[in-house]
Amino acid sequence: MASSAPANQIARVHRLSISSTNRLLAVLNIAMADTALTIWSAKRFYGEDAAEVTWRPITAITLADTDGNPGTVPDVAWVPLVTTPSHPEYPAGHPSLNGAAASILLARFNDQQTFTLTTPGQPNRTYTSIRQARADGNNARVWGGMHYPSTVAISDTVGSAIARYVNHNSMQRQYWRRNGPEHAVDADDRAVTD
Repeated sequence: MASSAPANQIARVHRLSISSTNRLLAVLNIAMADTALTIWSAKRFYGEDAAEVTWRPITAITLADTDGNPGTVPDVAWVPLVTTPSHPEYPAGHPSLNGAAASILLARFNDQQTFTLTTPGQPNRTYTSIRQARADGNNARVWGGMHYPSTVAISDTVGSAIARYVNHNSMQRQYWRRNGPEHAVDADDRAVTD
């Protein structure tokens, strides 16, 4: 979900103008860049104190008998489906980017959009719902054993909030007044009528 490919595919289907497509891709990428910076800053902030770093699932599951809770039992044979990253678990990068990308797309289009996501070495996935692609991407981080559902939900919300701010404050139309009422102009200084 967190790439320009779905936005580009959807923009083509809707026959957006060049300037509208440029704005869509610009706010999408600004929102994702701002989200990535925010999440990585937060990972370093929350990961600074080793006593406050949240365990990744592999640590929590295999060392459950060391967590001070007599109700948890370790499963030393458990392994995640995806290699565990070597950086702090909280907050989660991919879900935050999914939240940002989906929020930008949903601000412009309804949920029922058809697009295909590609991942090298994996089969292509075609979706007919922005929200479903977002949910699948977020769930994959839990199913892969990298994050907890609560971290994914919080991180998606952070990305979504950043996207809303970017969408309302970045790449706005310029206005000019020439002997009369104010007119909106596009990137080529042509009057906008839509």
